[in-house]
Parts: sequence; C-alpha cells; structure tokens
Amino acid sequence: NTKNTVSLTVTGANSNPCVGLQTILDGFKKGKDTRPLVVRLVGNITDLNYMLSGDIVIENNNNAASYITFEGVGNDAVANGWGLRIKNASNVEVRNLGFMLTDAGEGDNVGLQQDNDHIWVHNCDMFYGASGGDADQAKGDGALDCKKSTFVTFSYNHFWDSGKSNLLGLSENTTEGLYITYHHNWYDHSDSR
Repeated sequence: NTKNTVSLTVTGANSNPCVGLQTILDGFKKGKDTRPLVVRLVGNITDLNYMLSGDIVIENNNNAASYITFEGVGNDAVANGWGLRIKNASNVEVRNLGFMLTDAGEGDNVGLQQDNDHIWVHNCDMFYGASGGDADQAKGDGALDCKKSTFVTFSYNHFWDSGKSNLLGLSENTTEGLYITYHHNWYDHSDSR
C-alpha cells in the first residue's frame, strides 16, 4: 500500500526526502549512504508509479560498506508483473519473494546486469514471465540471469516451469575472479539453461 508513498531521507540523493520505493533506491545509486536498507514486501505487489523500464533497479556504486536487502514477508509476497534489476551493486540480498508475469524491458524476474559483487538470491519462487517475441520466449525471457558479476550465490530457489531459467554471461576470455555458486535450486519442469 505504501510502495508509491514511502519516504526516506537518503545521503547523497539529488533531492530529499525521496518519495516512493524506486526514488529511494535511486538515492542509494551514488553509494554515499552506508546505512543498511531493508525493503520488506507484503502480499501482491503490482507495478509502481515510477519504475525503470518496468523494473525496480538496485544500485549502490559498488560501495562495500552499503547493504541492501529486498525481502518478502510471509508466504505470499509476490512481484507481479515487474522484475528486479541489480547493477553496479555490492552486498545485496534478495529473499523470500515470488516473481511472476514479468513484462519489464529486460524481461527477467531477477537480473544481475553488470559489475556486481557479493549478491545472494535465495528462497525465491521464479514463475514464467510474459511472452516475448522470440521463439524461445513463449514463457518469458528469463528467470534469474547473471552477467559480469562475481561472488554471487543463487540458492534454494524454485523455478516453476520456466522457459529459460538461468543465463550466466561473463566477459569473453575471462579466466579468473569468477565466483558464482548455484546450490539447492529446484528446476521444476524448466525447459532450458
């Protein structure tokens, strides 16, 4: 109920107080606020008034002193129609959320875009997304993608009939510093990746 009205004064934000969930996260983008931020989601969360190409985006300029947690409360917390994009971020945890019918610009339930480290996505339910235009996107684009990131753990997630479950994209010819762990995930009738 407060996704568009919640407010917080964020150190380094362009203007304060920041009003609305994505505006608060925008305030953390420069990495100047090192207070832990915990976002708790309850129930069925539909699109916010302000999003970035249909996604909620978490960034903190790779500030190792910053910690952002995005968690569902209870057994029915679901991101309905939107995705979560993480980029240029350190120390981010995503847990206990369902993602369904994602029709965001990137098309992923959760997408680590680039230059992330120390990210943990666990105990989430990944349902199929909105149909895309390509032949392999009948069940959406992707569920949990990771590009050019390290020290990442994906654990105890349940992929429900996903078309494309996981993309792991790394820089060409990179042979060191790649620490990505997948463990105890359940690929339940998933088609590929």
